[in-house]
Amino acid sequence: MKNYFVTKSFFYPKVMVLVQEHLKKVGINVEIQIVEHPTYHENIRKNLNPFVLYGGTRITDADVWLSLFWHSSEIPDPATGNKGSNFAHYRGIDDLLAEGRKERDQKKRAAIYHEAQRRMMKDAVVLPLLDVASQGIRNPKRVSTPFDPEYGEFALHYTYNYPEMLKILN
Repeated sequence: MKNYFVTKSFFYPKVMVLVQEHLKKVGINVEIQIVEHPTYHENIRKNLNPFVLYGGTRITDADVWLSLFWHSSEIPDPATGNKGSNFAHYRGIDDLLAEGRKERDQKKRAAIYHEAQRRMMKDAVVLPLLDVASQGIRNPKRVSTPFDPEYGEFALHYTYNYPEMLKILN
């Protein structure tokens, strides 16, 4: 694969070098071209990479995450100008996403989104490479929402005291 584009931002080049080494072991050679972050996004939405290395942090609602990356309306299409994030061009869970949006019972809703993820695993839509566990600093004087333990040990609230964090880091 020639001219595989990867952004020089964040940890993408390091991860892509690892991917490159693993693919080489099975006879797939990937020539990496490191580009500016906006160029990377432009290129992946033009479907220029045969597979996309992509990461992000989203709010803890399954619909937002699953819809952004797996709903068919998010398939990038240069012909129409759609700059969506469904880089796998997957169409297999639209029905479950629609059902989950209508469901108000949180346990039933969770079961619907679990089924969507099971379907994605069965269809081998994505290969998760890593999950970076991180923790953030929260100033209880500035953030009034209590932490909900249902979200898990590593779930974080949005941090509204970013300038204070910079002072700590400096």
